[in-house]
Amino acid sequence: AGVAAHPGFTERFAEELDTPGVRIPITGDAELFERAIHLGREVVWLHTYGQAFTEGHDGGIRYPTDDPRRVTNLTAVGSLPLDASYDPETAVLSIGSGSFGPVPAAVWDYTVGGRAVIKSWFNYRKANPTGRRTSALDDINASAWPAEWNGELIDLLSVLNRLVELEPAQAELLGRILDRPVASYSDLASAGVEWPGAANDPQRRANQAPVAKETQADDDVDGQLGFTFH
Repeated sequence: AGVAAHPGFTERFAEELDTPGVRIPITGDAELFERAIHLGREVVWLHTYGQAFTEGHDGGIRYPTDDPRRVTNLTAVGSLPLDASYDPETAVLSIGSGSFGPVPAAVWDYTVGGRAVIKSWFNYRKANPTGRRTSALDDINASAWPAEWNGELIDLLSVLNRLVELEPAQAELLGRILDRPVASYSDLASAGVEWPGAANDPQRRANQAPVAKETQADDDVDGQLGFTFH
């Protein structure tokens, strides 16, 4: 998360990423490794809306009340809106008759997998929702804008803004890692790292997932959240 979850990674490895699979450079520098862990924890904290890696975070994902970056609902959203728009000069996001700000342009433009996050969020909540329909239930939609959607949007905007703010540090870290020797497959293997094998290998499961007795070697099997050393 610390090394790859930012645009600098995809820009740097655009050609390599044409082939499916993300390849993470593992630094041999202990200081850089710790820095990557720190940034990765911040990213996961945000991706989970403050539910994971809460150590060191006294407040939630929203900015403090006295912080000029704190996103607020400037004007109320009336009836279910038909469209959303953004004014880069005022840094205001308009949702129908309602408005939210401040919203940096990089937050409005934030994409994941080529999809604009804010637009995608709104498209499922507007008066005429878009998206794939699989049954008649998809035609049953909200008839009014619930107040809790304001909070959901403020949380989303806060998370995206914080992620954008981490990007320069992540790009700088990636550059420093690539300027130094990185661990090869043989380096890691000689240090005792083991990789998942067959489909029923416990390392292919999440750490918290139950592991069948016939595939569980002991009670301390690590899953996908880390290396396994012996």
